[in-house]
Amino acid sequence: MKLRKPFVLCFFSLLLITHAFAQSRQISEGGIRISRTTVHFSFTGANSLQQVDSLSAEMYAIPEVTEFKPAFKPGNKHAEITLVVVEKFPNAESPNTFDATRVKYILSKHGYNLESVSEFDSGHKKE
Repeated sequence: MKLRKPFVLCFFSLLLITHAFAQSRQISEGGIRISRTTVHFSFTGANSLQQVDSLSAEMYAIPEVTEFKPAFKPGNKHAEITLVVVEKFPNAESPNTFDATRVKYILSKHGYNLESVSEFDSGHKKE
């Protein structure tokens, strides 16, 4: 009988720890909202597609940017970049935090004149 009491206590302690771990895992996996947004930046001043493509390293340095697609129209030195921005939020009420001013700063630093910015929400999903 004396051996049974420590065994039961150990069993319930293990059960409690397992339950607590399962609950914390469920909160961290079930409560994350993922937002995927496509943002187009249209600008002038570029001389080639290679010049526009050289911006990729700086764009990928922005943590939320997961894709970079450059485009160039040689006739009027007009260029576009398309960025796919993926953000993760702890809950559904969290606002999007991607700030386009970082991209605008990079473009102006290279001497480009920003013409327009358009943003398309590709949807939200829960992870």
